[in-house]
Amino acid sequence: MLPGIPPTGKPVELPTVVVMKFESGKIAHEHIYRDQGSLLAQVGLLDPRLVPVIGAHQAAALRAKHTK
Repeated sequence: MLPGIPPTGKPVELPTVVVMKFESGKIAHEHIYRDQGSLLAQVGLLDPRLVPVIGAHQAAALRAKHTK
């Protein structure tokens, strides 16, 4: 997810959406979406005060919504 960046040891929570298209029982297309800004903010490579990122709060909110 962060090529060329050494491990920080910091925990990261990142919601990810995968959209796949199947044709004849085989994967024809795959698109993976994630909030790269939130990832960068959580590992300390982006100042969240300077850009509109939510970070781990976004993942927690989604998880809480779907576990009720």
